[in-house]
Amino acid sequence: MALFLLVLLPFAFGAVRKLEGDLEQLIYKSFEDDKYHEHSCKRPVIREYVNSWDKYQSQCMKRDLNDFAYSTYVTFLEGRTFEFVRDFNYIWKKYITLALGNDTMNPVTGAGENPKGGISHMFFANLDTLYLMGTEELFEEALKIVEKEGVLPKGQFKTADYVKDVIGGLLGGFYVSEKEGLLEKAKEAGELLPEIFSYKEYLPFESYDRVKKEGTLSHGSMKVSDISNQAEALLLYKYTGDERFLNITGKFDQLLNEKKILHEYLPVYLQSQDFKFDILKFAGPFTMDQDSVHIQRNLFNAWILSNKTAFNIKEMYDKNKNFIIRNLTLQTERGELFIASRGMDRPEHNYRMHQATCAFAGQLAIENKLLGYNASEVILAKRLMETCIHMYLDAPNNLAPNYVQFTRQGMEFEEKGFTILPDIFDGLLHLFRLTGDEMYRKAAYFVYTQIVEKCRSPYGYSNLKTNMELSGVMPDSLLSKTLKYLFLLFNRETFIPVEKYVYTPAGHVYRYVEKDIDQ
Repeated sequence: MALFLLVLLPFAFGAVRKLEGDLEQLIYKSFEDDKYHEHSCKRPVIREYVNSWDKYQSQCMKRDLNDFAYSTYVTFLEGRTFEFVRDFNYIWKKYITLALGNDTMNPVTGAGENPKGGISHMFFANLDTLYLMGTEELFEEALKIVEKEGVLPKGQFKTADYVKDVIGGLLGGFYVSEKEGLLEKAKEAGELLPEIFSYKEYLPFESYDRVKKEGTLSHGSMKVSDISNQAEALLLYKYTGDERFLNITGKFDQLLNEKKILHEYLPVYLQSQDFKFDILKFAGPFTMDQDSVHIQRNLFNAWILSNKTAFNIKEMYDKNKNFIIRNLTLQTERGELFIASRGMDRPEHNYRMHQATCAFAGQLAIENKLLGYNASEVILAKRLMETCIHMYLDAPNNLAPNYVQFTRQGMEFEEKGFTILPDIFDGLLHLFRLTGDEMYRKAAYFVYTQIVEKCRSPYGYSNLKTNMELSGVMPDSLLSKTLKYLFLLFNRETFIPVEKYVYTPAGHVYRYVEKDIDQ
């Protein structure tokens, strides 16, 4: 942790120094004593960012733009935000010029690629991010493209991506920009949902061909992370009153009732015992990878968007959370907290943790900010995030692999290569919003600088092969989540607050309460 208490602005007040000993403890105590942020002066911004402890040791940080220290701090934040905005606009312009209409763009060659069936995934998934981080001209240009090109796919496509990122991107763009045209386009795109969710009464096909009106399924299983995602259908029902959307949202709740989840947690698959999906059961491991973490976020969002009336959904969310905390949360001899995986039929643990677990810390932060401060859960989230940060600090080249193996002595880095994942930034954003601890901003910027240094490519950022060379694959979450979370983390804390917006697993933000007059 001491690494992240380094002074970041040496030009502000001369030589820098590390905060140590009782001073560091005093700073942390100031966070704990003001967990609800009732006193802005509790945040030791001066003490962290400039070498002025001896001179200002009894003073609080004043939110006064006429104050030199505070204005210097604001300038620092604006400088970091500019970097994220610069990256987003550069990549977006390259995509529009070279790969518009494709799902993504090769960050090394600039060529368009279609791993999701050609649904213009990169375009629709980033409409809300474009409004937040792009220029007004770029956003207006995007609105014209939506109107000209339409929103419906032309052939076979992956249904989960269409729902969460085409419909979801249009809804997210509407909520941040208040452009009614985007809502109308979301409704138009939503007309495909009854066809997509037409298997066995409102179960989704894995892929669907709009021209042939045929859907396909994998052999014997569906992802629970896909069928638990109810946010888009709930919002479409809100704006259209179409009962078909309500039937879609009710199917998952019905399954939870019918199948009587006898296990301690909700696994990652809905499996067919006869491979015809006539006899269904929930089965599979609890891996705490992206699927499991997305299930938790989906459950919580569905409960919030139902006006907190989906009691079965909330019960399942709590059941999952309690199982994770009581059965999977372990600690090494060095004190590193991590969450293990567990199979459905095997009680033994797999002592490795996926980076996606970092977003679980963020989910705990969201819940505690909305529903009340549970000290035990917040401490767990903070300690889990410490482990996530050290996954980068201790890893070779300061780039954490997807999975880290844990032994009694600590972490072991067996995997090679690197994938740019958004989950650590998800966790850092929401823990900062909860605690006000500037360490989370510093940690995020440290990870970002490592990605910039080692993953920058001619047309964006690329994952790395096992030999740490550019792979030519740019994650679809780079703009919609990674850069967006960084932008929000270094922005003002009241911007897109969780008290008024849900954050989806795909990175979109949906408002669920009416705006205040001053918002």
